[in-house]
Amino acid sequence: MKRDVQFVRAVDARFDRICDVFRSDPTRVLGDTVNDDGEIVANLIAHLGGTEVNRDIGIEIVAFDEPVGAAPGAHLLLRGDASHHPDLFPHLEARIDVIPMSNDRTALFFVGTYKPPFGILGGAADGVALHRYAEESLMRWFDGVVRRAESAARA
Repeated sequence: MKRDVQFVRAVDARFDRICDVFRSDPTRVLGDTVNDDGEIVANLIAHLGGTEVNRDIGIEIVAFDEPVGAAPGAHLLLRGDASHHPDLFPHLEARIDVIPMSNDRTALFFVGTYKPPFGILGGAADGVALHRYAEESLMRWFDGVVRRAESAARA
């Protein structure tokens, strides 16, 4: 069972500057560190009751598609898995769409799908409650990406 997740945020930065950031230094905005294999590592955080739970995920950049012709927008395609014991955590396939809204404003869309581990049992657990934690951790991570991208584009 797969679950779709989407978020949208607007930033006060020009489209071309945001694209420059994703093109030239994606590690700066996507993750917290780079491991010895050159993989971008991001720390995802969720709250379970009163406890903060975090997990490092490795992010692979699949492609960065630039605008072609009159079609506005660029697309950063990503994959992500837990850095340790990936078979115990969801697998992520996602893209970040960068769309110009005006001369000085840009929209960032996160469009992703994650697949819980453990087949039908994992899907059932995700459907009952775990999806909230997965979505919260992805939203927190994406909000950080947006803040870092906006800051870097305005620098």
